[in-house]
Amino acid sequence: MVSRLEHVTKSGEKFSLGVKKRNLSPKHDYWLYIIETEHEEWGNRAYSVFVTKAAFPSENLADVVGKSLALGEVKERLEQADKDGMPLYWPAFAEGWAVL
Repeated sequence: MVSRLEHVTKSGEKFSLGVKKRNLSPKHDYWLYIIETEHEEWGNRAYSVFVTKAAFPSENLADVVGKSLALGEVKERLEQADKDGMPLYWPAFAEGWAVL
């Protein structure tokens, strides 16, 4: 798990972020990460990150995607958040990984 990070949006909203990697059995053809976001007033939200082993066979490479590229995608989504929630997003897909 990555230590908790603080993210402040352009509008000044503060979020605490954390990334957990789930240990899956070797039969799974992907790596799974959970990005947790927490806002003091708005509560918690979790995002699932799937990184395919076909595109990223090395666990170290998958960690880079799950803990940096996907985290950046979630931060972009948080920029759209307000007290009424977040806009509905389609999953973010990239070559070999996705954020849901």
